[in-house]
Amino acid sequence: MAIKGLKLKMLEEAYQMIVNEGIDNFTVKNLSKKLNISHNTMYRHFKSKAELIFILLEKKFEELKKSNKAIIERDDLNNIDKYRECFFESLEFSLNNPHIYKLIFATEFKNEDLPNGFTKVYGEYYSQLLKLIEDSIESGEIVKGTKFSVLNTTWALLHGLAMFLVDDVLPCVDDLNSIPKIFDNAKDEESRIPGSENVRDVVGASVDVLLNSIYSTKKAKSKKSKR
Repeated sequence: MAIKGLKLKMLEEAYQMIVNEGIDNFTVKNLSKKLNISHNTMYRHFKSKAELIFILLEKKFEELKKSNKAIIERDDLNNIDKYRECFFESLEFSLNNPHIYKLIFATEFKNEDLPNGFTKVYGEYYSQLLKLIEDSIESGEIVKGTKFSVLNTTWALLHGLAMFLVDDVLPCVDDLNSIPKIFDNAKDEESRIPGSENVRDVVGASVDVLLNSIYSTKKAKSKKSKR
């Protein structure tokens, strides 16, 4: 979906307002004032605040879908490692867009009819992950669980860890490759938890427990990649 002109400016300004002021303080009225346009002009482009929010989410998930596509097309990774990298791509998405990520779970929009554009992009993102699991099962890299049980369990882990990061329960500095704040004061090896050199290691341990133990991923076929 190509968005241009005033409509694009509205979305960009709305994103900045949500980042700076939070979703609770974001209103169409405030956005209109910020852009010095009338309510009627605003509602010619968006039927409601909810529609604006979902189009904003659609744009962000389109970016995430493209990032996943680049991972899926890599020749140096097997299927399960592609899935693992897509998992981390989604975590980084939540870390880079915390306010947008929280909108996915905002109760204010639970009863809204989802726009076709958003459901299409979100469905394509979901299908990317499901296809990687199907391929991993077919290749023997995952030998237990159905495609839906694997996806739903890892999906739950993904969103749980994402909210830990977004809400600063598992605090980090800038990104998944930074040292966790909770270990910043650990000056020696003995006082650090093994594998806690960065947030990616801490989160990766949870991912690997799930992929390697619960679903018996074949270690022999796995080629862990480094970013």
